[in-house]
Amino acid sequence: MGEQKTVLNIQFPDGELYKGKINDSATPMARAIKRIGCDRIQSLNLTVRGGRPFIVNDISSLSEKDYKKVEDGYYIFTNLKNEDKKQILDLISEKLGLGLKVMILA
Repeated sequence: MGEQKTVLNIQFPDGELYKGKINDSATPMARAIKRIGCDRIQSLNLTVRGGRPFIVNDISSLSEKDYKKVEDGYYIFTNLKNEDKKQILDLISEKLGLGLKVMILA
């Protein structure tokens, strides 16, 4: 048997909920990042998987399939398991005092 498929949901304190779908947790993550503000997140200098930057302005020298466009000039690294996406979103929420509720549902 393979890994159990999960869904990533992100809820803001005002009740706004970004729901993921099986095999697409990158979209709600990108929507949440856009709402929080790419500049704010970039200022945290977060890295993922082997020191790769979590958010970048240019993917020309990077593996394009690993990054998802958030808005013009900003891309986030999304080639991660949902547990890792939750961990980075929890960290962003903690560092910026956002009060996000990040859930992984089976």
